[in-house]
Amino acid sequence: MCRLEATPRQGQSCSTCPRAASRGVGQITQEEIDEAAAAVMAEMKPWIPGNFSQVRKIQDAPMNKGRVDMMRSCEAQGEAVAVKRMPNRWVAESPSEFKERHPKASEKPWFDLAALRALNERACPFVCDLLGIFRDEESTYVVTSLATEGDLFGLCQSQYLPLPGPAREHVLRPILIQAIAAVSWLHSVGFSHGDLSL
Repeated sequence: MCRLEATPRQGQSCSTCPRAASRGVGQITQEEIDEAAAAVMAEMKPWIPGNFSQVRKIQDAPMNKGRVDMMRSCEAQGEAVAVKRMPNRWVAESPSEFKERHPKASEKPWFDLAALRALNERACPFVCDLLGIFRDEESTYVVTSLATEGDLFGLCQSQYLPLPGPAREHVLRPILIQAIAAVSWLHSVGFSHGDLSL
């Protein structure tokens, strides 16, 4: 859920990230998560393939039995977005049905969507924006803003990153500071996560 961007969000710079993490926004309650999950279900719309055009595959999402693609919105001036596609047989119709079908699953798509919506409502500067949730006969599609520079793993694999040493540390330092600020922000609202998607 964390985002790497070429430029920080409007009104934010890397130097303000730690301040944002420490401003004390209050805990997100289970009631807020439940309300966000209900809102996610209520806001789900039919997937109309012509509304988005495929650009490229970003990655497989094996834990969710799906994949993530970069697409362009045909309705929003061609804005590039990330679209996570998961089979309906995996996602199920609701959080309770998912829990009943997959009681031991480590991935919980309904919780992830509710958490993302709740974090967006709190204006968390470190997560992608949830732009819409759609469904057709076979799949559920989660549309989010696109992390323009990919993920941290991809960055570390990049041929443009300097070789290990002081030059690489110089490039990665502000990104790692931002990642630590993001984790601190999440902790300040009561979230902890053992598997960060960087």
